[in-house]
Amino acid sequence: MAQYFFDLLYTFTDCMCCFPSSPQLKINNRSFKLLRLLGEGGFSYVYLVQDKSTSELFALKKIRCPFGQESVSQALKEVEAYSLFSPHPYIIRSYDHCVVNESANKFRGGDDSSSKTVYILLPYYQRGNLQDAINANLVNHTSFPEKELMTLMLGVAKALKAMHQYRVKSGSASTRQAKGVRREGEEADEELSRKVGKPKRRNTHGVDDDVEQEPLMDDEVTRSQEGVGEGEFRPYAHRDIKPGNIMIDDDGRTPILMDLGSLAPSPIAITSRSLALAVQDTAAEHSTMPYRAPELFDVKTGSIIDTKVDIWSLGCTLYACLVGKSPFEARSEETGGSLSMCVLGGDWRFPDENSSSAKGKARSNTPSASGSSQSSGEGGISESVKDIVRKCLQVEPADRPDIDELIQLIQDTIKSLPDGPDAVQFAHIVTAGEDVPGYTVLGSNGHLHGAINPSKGRRFNPEKHTYNFDPTIHEAIGIALDNIGEGRSRQNRPASGEDAFFASRVGAEDTGAIAFAVADGVGGWAEHKIDPADVSHGLCTYMAQHALMEEASQRKLRPKELLQRGYNSVVADESITAGGTTASVGVAQTDGSVELANLGDSGSVLFRLGAVHQYSAPQTHAFNTPYQLNIIPRRMREQAHMFGGVYFEDSPRDAAVSTLSMQHGDVLVLATDGVFDNLNNQDILKIITGRMLATGAWRESSKNAAICPSEELQALTAPGGLHRLSPSFSPSSSPSSSPSSTSSIPPPTPLKNHHTLQALLASSIVGEAKLASIDMRRDGPFAKEAQRYYPGHWYRGGKVDDICALVIIAMDG
Repeated sequence: MAQYFFDLLYTFTDCMCCFPSSPQLKINNRSFKLLRLLGEGGFSYVYLVQDKSTSELFALKKIRCPFGQESVSQALKEVEAYSLFSPHPYIIRSYDHCVVNESANKFRGGDDSSSKTVYILLPYYQRGNLQDAINANLVNHTSFPEKELMTLMLGVAKALKAMHQYRVKSGSASTRQAKGVRREGEEADEELSRKVGKPKRRNTHGVDDDVEQEPLMDDEVTRSQEGVGEGEFRPYAHRDIKPGNIMIDDDGRTPILMDLGSLAPSPIAITSRSLALAVQDTAAEHSTMPYRAPELFDVKTGSIIDTKVDIWSLGCTLYACLVGKSPFEARSEETGGSLSMCVLGGDWRFPDENSSSAKGKARSNTPSASGSSQSSGEGGISESVKDIVRKCLQVEPADRPDIDELIQLIQDTIKSLPDGPDAVQFAHIVTAGEDVPGYTVLGSNGHLHGAINPSKGRRFNPEKHTYNFDPTIHEAIGIALDNIGEGRSRQNRPASGEDAFFASRVGAEDTGAIAFAVADGVGGWAEHKIDPADVSHGLCTYMAQHALMEEASQRKLRPKELLQRGYNSVVADESITAGGTTASVGVAQTDGSVELANLGDSGSVLFRLGAVHQYSAPQTHAFNTPYQLNIIPRRMREQAHMFGGVYFEDSPRDAAVSTLSMQHGDVLVLATDGVFDNLNNQDILKIITGRMLATGAWRESSKNAAICPSEELQALTAPGGLHRLSPSFSPSSSPSSSPSSTSSIPPPTPLKNHHTLQALLASSIVGEAKLASIDMRRDGPFAKEAQRYYPGHWYRGGKVDDICALVIIAMDG
């Protein structure tokens, strides 16, 4: 019961509540802040962390080892594997690792002295993995340019070549490091054996381990090199090649093969039934089923398991990039049959092939009855690309090419393919193009619009609750300019509840540069009879005042600096006694450059021509506990100290800073968590893309079906720009304007109420977020995150909250 209460405390308490300490971790004397959870598996979690001394971002893999030293050794095997191939341009490296003895759980009690956790510090790739890009293609009805896709596959193949043709480097730094890792595991084994006797272990098929003499797949990695001379081959197989294990480097084009926990020496001769079952069990645990080679589904005594398993998996991965899913997932869904039977029988096909012509074991995959398959270009998938998939997906390993033959096939195919569009990248967060002189973000050539949901329980009215900002006309929006005190008074605030926003010129004169922000008051302060809106609205008011008072100089105003000035003014304001807020602040220049500072779970997303181009990562201490700027009264500090707790007191210097270059037709959205807790980035992308295409602001190129800005964009963003469209126009009729099948975008109010394109976008985002927040049938991002952190709890549907969004459209100056 105590543990259950402790879990609920972390889950459902408001953001301002006390916690024992800030989430941070030390790895070999380096201190890191835990920012957010990136992903999780059965016993492993991957977190985004920040080095407290350098502010550099890393991915931290945490592997829980609940089954004693055996599971610790398996985790250290992954660390050992990273050291083998480092450095390699296409294989992930490990920066550091440590093994931590977990202390006994004071809530559950008991002796868990053998419980350990292994931490592995890895690079952080902000563009995500290849599976993210596949998902984005399915959502956006786009596809990879074949030439660029095959270039990416070539990089993966070169990573596999380093594994398949690994040569022992006796005495090298990587080998010494690997041996050090092994010694670390052996020392931990000795420590455990001194504490407890080692019981006899039985595998899942009832075979005693001390009877089975053959080596298992999950034994040591570098130990397999013993007896192999320096410079001689000691091949390894990855055994879990799939889109989710191929990261995209920050250049947007380089693949990085990751997750070496499945790495195993190759070949393995299956000399007994017990070894066959052991290999089969290990494959079931470490090799993802839709990408697993047929020889790993039913391991035969007398067979040999070699590196050809990776060739099969790479063929499945290439197919998934072309079609949207593994060939055998698609085929089993089409036929209703078992996935494993489809794999063992080589039953798959390409979408444009009928069943009768594709039933052979070397033919291709999946149907497209649902319309989910993607083809590259107007003519579908090129025959040379199909041929590579067919060669890889041969049921008999001997019929598949080896890695050298596969690399040659890919290189020949790349030479034969035409060049694709230059702007297309491999990830749903694509690389920005070069800065183009003449692009202006705001001012006379750009437009900003704000929309708010007035409060948690009131109806959203786009006519009353949208605000247009034109720096040639307005000094600022979102605040009262004549008196700062009145600006914070409730009767003069925008009807945005605890959310606040502003947009203002930088300097009293219109220089083209503007500052803008959204802020979200921490609702938990209401329990202490403190208005949560005081700090958020006060912060926006003071930031706007400081931006307007900025004197012209060669130095550009920085958003983190503006956040600091605003916060200092709030703290100095005696009328604001307590409260807290998150904030996302931006400063845009006339050359299209934008600098953003984000603190907490408010944030920004940049959309470029039908794709999510860049987005900010939320900063959180724990679930539903974002970074926040707090003002804590002395009395509350003393009470917290009495009970052994502390309040979170983050600083503007903790804000994450990012820069971007906006181009003609880009759409930048800043929003509070009322948007992001109910709509994910792909939901917002559908709204943006649907409205932009339906109004004619974006258009599809007849040449290659790519989206590009239209000549109408500038007219549509001008005051009254939507009046020029036909009165019968309805953006909700756009086929891509619904973020899900269960909830469509609400029909817009008459066009005269929206006036401008940016007003239409802002009100559409806020309106859909409002609907999603009260929809109990569709789990939003907040509900899904709650379910991941606390499985079995009751949270379902949307999250009712105040909602605020700013929309900026960049125009060519």
